[in-house]
Amino acid sequence: MPAMTPIPPELITRLVNIGDAKSLACHPASTTHRQMSADEQRKAGVLPETIRLSVGIEHVSDIIEDIDQALDRACPQRRLEAAE
Repeated sequence: MPAMTPIPPELITRLVNIGDAKSLACHPASTTHRQMSADEQRKAGVLPETIRLSVGIEHVSDIIEDIDQALDRACPQRRLEAAE
């Protein structure tokens, strides 16, 4: 699998602190679980490609559109594969 360039969503904020009314995203392996070794992370179910989403109170269609556009920019071939 080719390396993916991280493309931030526009609506969802990249933050570690969960508990806000807005949608948030974090990378547990480098934030909340960074004190654990890679093996400990895997045993805890935290993989390097894991992204944690905390969905806020924005309109559902805005959240879906935001995630969709970020995935399209990060993995443009995904639309082509889905259409096949």
